[in-house]
Amino acid sequence: GLDASQLEGRRASFAISNQARNHCQLPLKVFPVPPMSQVEVDLIFVQATRPEDSQERRRSVVKAGGGSKRLMTVESFTKALMDVSMQVMGPEDVSNSLEDFCKRVLRPLNEVLLRSRSEDLLGVLKLQEKPEVRRLLEDCNAGLQKLFLCYAAEPTARRSYWNSDSVTRFAVDFDFLGEVSNLPLQRMFQDACQNPNSVRADDKLFVEAFPLFLLMLANKTHAGQACPVEQDRVPLLFQRINAIACTSTQAPRFGLAKEPLLPLSKDASHVTRRSSLVSSMGEESRRETGLSWDELLNSTF
Repeated sequence: GLDASQLEGRRASFAISNQARNHCQLPLKVFPVPPMSQVEVDLIFVQATRPEDSQERRRSVVKAGGGSKRLMTVESFTKALMDVSMQVMGPEDVSNSLEDFCKRVLRPLNEVLLRSRSEDLLGVLKLQEKPEVRRLLEDCNAGLQKLFLCYAAEPTARRSYWNSDSVTRFAVDFDFLGEVSNLPLQRMFQDACQNPNSVRADDKLFVEAFPLFLLMLANKTHAGQACPVEQDRVPLLFQRINAIACTSTQAPRFGLAKEPLLPLSKDASHVTRRSSLVSSMGEESRRETGLSWDELLNSTF
């Protein structure tokens, strides 16, 4: 347990943090000093997901990859929130600790997350309208249709769509989970489902919104110094998809012989070669030359 001085320090830190709530960016840093250790948080998680005799709790432990993974139900998540709020809030706040915790911590966090996701969606909508990106999407439309239908939840339906399972299967087949975990992928999926330019459905991604999902994925997997220009990340993603789609195990699914699934123009191919070379040179080579990334790129190309 915590002594009075520790609790007082936490309440003071919480009060100070309220003054910084206008600085709404992640990490939110509600507390100047973290009020709980990682061990304490892990313990709360284990206690909340501990299987009990109820059928719902027994379902929270599922077999995965030969081991077991604890998953939170709504009930266990609520219990964990109550435990956290009681440790974070002062003793005089115990009766309303969960409500106050939600008001002071979860509500600002939710606002930041929603705004961040809206900004991400707005960014890819603007990216989609750039001439080179629009042209690339048009050139690759047939291949994108094949890719979409291959993972559609109901490929023979009059209006095919992706669900969350489609996203996971796609990410596994094209080896994206090593760089982007399933949770961010599902967030991209949900954001693309909210595309204002198409029929909106919380759990269904229709084909007209599929490019938005791919643009978000391109930004996630190819951001950084090797590819600082947003529109250059799209052909890099498409080249990566092509490399796996043309393998002997995948090509028959898309009806490919020797042609790529997503044809890239000469300009787009130049972008992929350039980025691959820069990536292979790496930071160590850049330091040895004494050049900046821009100088290195200009001198190489």
